[in-house]
Amino acid sequence: MKYYIFCSYLAVTVFVLQACGTDHKIGGASMAPPSYPACLTDVSPDFRSEVAGIDISHWNGDILWKEVNRESIYFVYMKATEGTDYVDPSFAANWTGARNTSLRRGAYHYFLPGLSDARQILQAQNFINTIKPLQKGDLRPMLDVEDDPQTTVEQFQRRLSIVINEIEVRLKVRPIIYTTSELYKKYLSTSEKFRAYDMWIAQYARVRPELCDGKTVYIWQFTDKAKIRGVSKPVDMDILYTRVADLDKLIIKE
Repeated sequence: MKYYIFCSYLAVTVFVLQACGTDHKIGGASMAPPSYPACLTDVSPDFRSEVAGIDISHWNGDILWKEVNRESIYFVYMKATEGTDYVDPSFAANWTGARNTSLRRGAYHYFLPGLSDARQILQAQNFINTIKPLQKGDLRPMLDVEDDPQTTVEQFQRRLSIVINEIEVRLKVRPIIYTTSELYKKYLSTSEKFRAYDMWIAQYARVRPELCDGKTVYIWQFTDKAKIRGVSKPVDMDILYTRVADLDKLIIKE
């Protein structure tokens, strides 16, 4: 099976022939073995991951999930909410569409640290009420944590803790945190609490991201310019740092 991925920083069109072999099993589900996109294998000399995924929102337009399912990706995260009342207009369609494929699906919330402490619970509830009930086989939710120059480190940590604690109490799962290595150092690395969470790091370069304290990066978002069948606009692409079996850590078991 041929598929096409376009990585802007490589400035090439890559044609990849899918390899044959025994299906992988993740969390009990059988999935076709992936090929290595050249734009992934060329990212760094020590790249060994077989697990690629994408993350999307309404900005990516209407998605043809049957076409996406033919690509060599294992997982997809989609924007669900932002702040206290915003719901991504494509979330419901994307959530249902991904469920009808072999892809593992997950939802994310765009965290607003500038909201007052009192409104952080409302922010968490917006996310929770939009994505519940999570089903067995779904991926743990993700919090998109980005900068707010008007918020102090102490405020940032306290407010993020409020949101995380509410998610964990209500959904009974531990979220994964998406950020950059710079923001991890600024806001999260000084807190023992946050260092315990799996980190998804955005770094659009061929150099693998590293965290200031040596913590392992779990997922790397390496480009926002990938092109795959079924998605008409450029899409964020991600790779799991380690191996296929480690995706199992993200899967909700019950």
